[in-house]
Amino acid sequence: RKMASSGQTRVVWRHIGLHGHSVGTFTADIAAIQWKSAIVGSEDVSTSRLIPAKSLEGAKWTVFGRSGHLRVQTSKESGLKHEMRFDGFPQGDFDKLKQALQDFYNVTLEKLSMSSAAIPKKRKSQEDEEDDDEEDEEDPPLKPKKETKKPKLSADSAKSTSKKRKDPNAPKKGASAYMFFVKKNRARVKAMNPDATFGELAKLVAGQFKELSPDEKKVYQDMEKKDKARYKEEMSTYVKPASDDDDDDDDDGDTGKGGKKKRKKKDPNAPKRGMSAFMLYSNAIRARVKEENPELSFGGLAKEISQKFKQLSDEERAKWDKKAAADKARYLSEMAAYKAKKAGDDD
Repeated sequence: RKMASSGQTRVVWRHIGLHGHSVGTFTADIAAIQWKSAIVGSEDVSTSRLIPAKSLEGAKWTVFGRSGHLRVQTSKESGLKHEMRFDGFPQGDFDKLKQALQDFYNVTLEKLSMSSAAIPKKRKSQEDEEDDDEEDEEDPPLKPKKETKKPKLSADSAKSTSKKRKDPNAPKKGASAYMFFVKKNRARVKAMNPDATFGELAKLVAGQFKELSPDEKKVYQDMEKKDKARYKEEMSTYVKPASDDDDDDDDDGDTGKGGKKKRKKKDPNAPKRGMSAFMLYSNAIRARVKEENPELSFGGLAKEISQKFKQLSDEERAKWDKKAAADKARYLSEMAAYKAKKAGDDD
C-alpha cells in the first residue's frame, strides 16, 4: 500500500461540505476519495460521493473567506460529474492535502488565486477593438451640456408622487432562484466560515451559486417558477384596500414639506406598550454583560445578549415568556382605562 509522507494510509477531514449540499466527512486513501453526509436521513439529494483513484485527473485549490475549497476533476470514462467541489478545508491544511493527493493518486494540487479562479470577462474580438479605435479617432470633442433646472413640484404634485403604503395583506412576491439557494445554504456556509462577516458571507454564497452546474441550478429555477405561479394565482383574487386619498382631502392643512401628513404627537399619559420576553431579559442582564465585556460595541453587546437568550433552557425561557404575558395584560388593562377616561373627557 502507498502511504503519505507522514506514514498515514488515510487522511480524514470532518465538517467538509459537498458544494450545494450538506456537511460531511471527507476521506482520502489509496483506493478512492470518499465524502459522506453527516446528516442521516436528510432530504439532501446527495448523501455520499465515491471517486475511484483511477478516475482522478486533476485537483485545484482556492480560498474564499477563511476556508479552502477543493475542486476535483474526473475522467469522462468514469461516468462521474466532470468536476466536484468540496468546501470548508482549513487554510493551513493545503500542504497536507497536496501531499496526500500526490502520494495516493499522483495528482498535483494546483493552487489558484482569487483572480484566476474567478469567471473571466468576455474578451472583445479584434474587429470590435478596431472599431473602438476608429471611433476614438473620428469622434469630435464633446460639447459641455447645458444645465437644466428641474421644475419645482407643487404641494399637490408632491403629495400624489409620495410613496404609497404597502398593504401587509398583499400576496408576497415570488422569490428568485438565487434567494431559494441562499435560504437553503446560508446556514451551511456560515457553519464552515464562523468568523466571516455579513458581507464576506454574502460573497461566499453568491460565489457558490455562480459555480453551480446547469442541472444543479435548474432545481432552484424550478422553485422560482413554482413560486411565481403561486404569486400570480394569489394576485388574481387579491382585492386592494380602498385608497386613503379622499381622507387626505379633508385635512385642515395639517401637512408638512412635500404634502406629507405631519405625525401626530404621542400622548405622554398613554400607557406604555408591553415588552417582549427578549426585551425584558435584555433590560435585566444588559448592565452585567456590559461590565463583563467592556470592549463590546453597542451592536456587539446586542449580539451577545441575543446569543445568551437563545441558549436559555426551556424552564428559563418560560419564566420570561410569563413575564411578557403579564406585561401585555397590564398594558391592555391600562389602555382600556385610558380610552374610557379619554372618552369621558371629550364628552
